[in-house]
Amino acid sequence: MRTNIGILVASLSFLTAFGMAAGGGHGLGEMIAQMNFGAAGGLIHATEIIGIGGILMGGLMVSFRPVDLFAMLHASFTQRESSPKELRTNILICQAASRLVLFSGMAAAVAGVIIVMMFRLGGDTSLVGQGIATALSGVLWGILGAALFSTLKSRFLHQMNPGEQP
Repeated sequence: MRTNIGILVASLSFLTAFGMAAGGGHGLGEMIAQMNFGAAGGLIHATEIIGIGGILMGGLMVSFRPVDLFAMLHASFTQRESSPKELRTNILICQAASRLVLFSGMAAAVAGVIIVMMFRLGGDTSLVGQGIATALSGVLWGILGAALFSTLKSRFLHQMNPGEQP
């Protein structure tokens, strides 16, 4: 339950901060008054989600057994006690997932910039700007995914050594 609430709080905080930044203004009051939540729709591009998700799932399926992946997913959202071996496997899965998501986010950005340079260069500059913004959203999703898996990893590490402070 804590995991669900934590993900929800982090997501809403990020969307609020993004809406404030997209609305513009100088000072907190002006930014709150001009929040633009519609701009968050520009962060979601099917190409990045499919690319990052595919690399993540493919990499994890090659490296780990499906039973281990399901056990890690189940342990992320429950409070049950896990064996030390299962905790170590969960930590390794989170570490691998964090690296895969970062790699795939960077790869999506590079691919997006290459596409912009090959197909849109020489045209309208606003199209080039939109293409680069789309490419960089892959980096954003990669960083956010890596942060999620790093947080899960620290949760499993804390379960492994319960006496230590996180």
